[in-house]
Amino acid sequence: MRIWAFDENRASFVEASPEQMTADPAGCYIIRRGDDVFVTEYGQERPMPERLTVAGVPFDREQFEGTHPLPLRAEMARDGQWAREQLRLRDQGEVSLPLELPIWVTKTPLSIEDMNEIAAAGWAGKLGDSEGKA
Repeated sequence: MRIWAFDENRASFVEASPEQMTADPAGCYIIRRGDDVFVTEYGQERPMPERLTVAGVPFDREQFEGTHPLPLRAEMARDGQWAREQLRLRDQGEVSLPLELPIWVTKTPLSIEDMNEIAAAGWAGKLGDSEGKA
């Protein structure tokens, strides 16, 4: 368990002990128990929201969750490895798109006449709707 107390002089949270929390129950504390993060104000404990504003200063829940982002070099190495893998897959023709291709990406492009014909059919109400009715 970790505890942080709001320090009004610094306008930030600083590490605190359970004894300090017991001695000043009216203070504002952040408590992390395992993966759970709680806010205690005036002796009332509640789950911490994504963002908490104390004395006009905003704090993110991530600051107290114990998750630390990768160092910049490690993040760059990970991204470079991912990019190299994508290039390798592209060269082998194994890239699978995560989404369906947009309607304008087809094997045979429509001519302007085809598009006009489709538009006219739509305006005339001759295109089927989502239920397959014509």
